[in-house]
Amino acid sequence: MLALRDGQALVRRRLVGVLFALAAVPSALAAGVAVDHREGLVGGTVGFVVAAAGLALLPTVPGVLMTATMSLITTFAAVDVAREDSPLVRAVAIIVLGWPGR
Repeated sequence: MLALRDGQALVRRRLVGVLFALAAVPSALAAGVAVDHREGLVGGTVGFVVAAAGLALLPTVPGVLMTATMSLITTFAAVDVAREDSPLVRAVAIIVLGWPGR
């Protein structure tokens, strides 16, 4: 893992980065299937945690994209759980999601 982080093996780094990013999808689906209620929220949260862990281990562009996708899925699921299904609430939720990054 250390050899991948310092940039010596570029092809392996890219391949492992893509695999880490894609690992979030089956973990999110498995978590969503495992619960009875709020499947989207649980699946999105688990997928976000797995994608963020992969991004922390090996920062790559696919890892950033998967982390952003899973955080957006989790945000939309949280809005659905709150029973607020208007476009304005979704827009405000996306703005609040991006707020801490600045």
